[in-house]
Amino acid sequence: MIRLPPGAVLLDPAEAADVARALDLLGDVLGRLRDARGNPTPSTPSPRLAAITAKLRKASRIADDSPRTDSGTVSLFALQQVPVDARGHAAVMGTGAAARTLGVTPGAVRDLARRGRIPATYTGTRWQFDAAAVVHLAEHRARKRDQRRG
Repeated sequence: MIRLPPGAVLLDPAEAADVARALDLLGDVLGRLRDARGNPTPSTPSPRLAAITAKLRKASRIADDSPRTDSGTVSLFALQQVPVDARGHAAVMGTGAAARTLGVTPGAVRDLARRGRIPATYTGTRWQFDAAAVVHLAEHRARKRDQRRG
């Protein structure tokens, strides 16, 4: 299982290469800056930006050079496939998405799954919820809430 730090972003090799090229272009633009009088005021990217660009370029090369196999293993930049239903909607959702849909905490969603109130699968490390069932339950709860109010 791949664990990413909060706020991490996965890029495929082509995206990483595109971002590196864009950062190189930014460096070129910074080098051609001129002041209001037209005098050159060349600037360079910060050392941090240069390091990020180099890291992206290196990761992109490594991912492009790595052999592609159908062994079921995930490469560093592989896109995660999400099962979809006939309408193109995600067929499953994680605990956080289910909690936001239902308007409850993630712990409450896990509790609903343990009690069998929502169809879900536990993979050993995380819960996967049937998206249609979660949406149906959310709509059912909203109807009940509206009936009590009105």
